[in-house]
Amino acid sequence: MRDLRYNFYILNLFTHEMIDLPDVDRKSSDGVNIRSPVLWIDEKTKDYVVSWGFARSCVVYSKKGDNLWKQIPKTSHCIDLVYKDHKLYFLSYSGRVKIFDFSGEIPRETFECSVILSGMELPRRCRRLPNSWCVSETKLVVTVTGDILKVEKWFRPRSGIWSFRLYKFYSSGFYKKPEQLDSLGDEAMLFDKRHPCACQWLGGSREKCHLFH
Repeated sequence: MRDLRYNFYILNLFTHEMIDLPDVDRKSSDGVNIRSPVLWIDEKTKDYVVSWGFARSCVVYSKKGDNLWKQIPKTSHCIDLVYKDHKLYFLSYSGRVKIFDFSGEIPRETFECSVILSGMELPRRCRRLPNSWCVSETKLVVTVTGDILKVEKWFRPRSGIWSFRLYKFYSSGFYKKPEQLDSLGDEAMLFDKRHPCACQWLGGSREKCHLFH
């Protein structure tokens, strides 16, 4: 969270415990657009990692004990971030996907590829054709097993109908030709959280993919 003076902090909504984060330079913070902030925290040790896209310029991060925000090189035009198992997953507007390993002192890039982002120009077309399908958001999802999915949220403005399309493009540590999925198996996903969790469906059925917006 941040206040009106751009002081950043972590706030536990249940205990009201607050952890101060490094300040952002006022000159740099004027009109700043915070993109896709992510947080990981160890409840016992209070070790944490906070990362976010600094407008379109770069991705920054801070760990417990840091007194400033540190820049991750070559991470401009951030559209989405996911943090899971000490790894930061990055997606740019140009479709670049990168994985950074945070297990050491300095983040280390371990993977890079490109994916196609559909619908970057579709909103204009949607204004001309109000009931045509449009891609409103594209997100990364990291499954329990470590696969990376591209999730597109489609909608029809006039009818208000929503639809999701999932594509798996990374598995077992390697890039693969994107494969459209019709199910998450025994996992369920909250779209804004993007960390699927293992679920036991009633009756043991695994045939349908459940997405929540």
